[in-house]
Amino acid sequence: MSTSLLYVMLVGFDVIILIVLLVILSRTVLQRDAPQPEENRHLNSLKISLEKLMCDSEKVSQDMLMSFEEQKNYLKELLSKIEEKERKLRRYIIHADDILKQVNQIKPQEKSVDNDPYKKAAVLVAQGKDPEEVQKQCGLTTSEIDLIVQLNRPKSL
Repeated sequence: MSTSLLYVMLVGFDVIILIVLLVILSRTVLQRDAPQPEENRHLNSLKISLEKLMCDSEKVSQDMLMSFEEQKNYLKELLSKIEEKERKLRRYIIHADDILKQVNQIKPQEKSVDNDPYKKAAVLVAQGKDPEEVQKQCGLTTSEIDLIVQLNRPKSL
């Protein structure tokens, strides 16, 4: 339920209370006979009760509006943090794609793997070698081989 809808509902409730108060007061004014003292006390008591109810209603509506504003600000802050994380993630993905493009542009026979098992594993995966074979030749863990395979997998849009 939106903040504006709740605000409209609270204002509507206040208007209804005001109308009831006006109807009661107009009946008192329109009566030609002077009301009895007991009736006056009853009307005054009712008037005081309605005024207190209106005051309480205004306080509750103000508290609710403040609470909604706080929640709205908190959600804006969360959204901002999520958007920043998304931007960072996109930068990381672009960087990883750039690295993969560079690796894929080097011809397999021209690749220098030196003594780096990760480079060697990347070359073997790019050549289409089986992950178990790559693991045996490079001495890496299954998780490391899986990561290298995933990084060398063609991207689908």
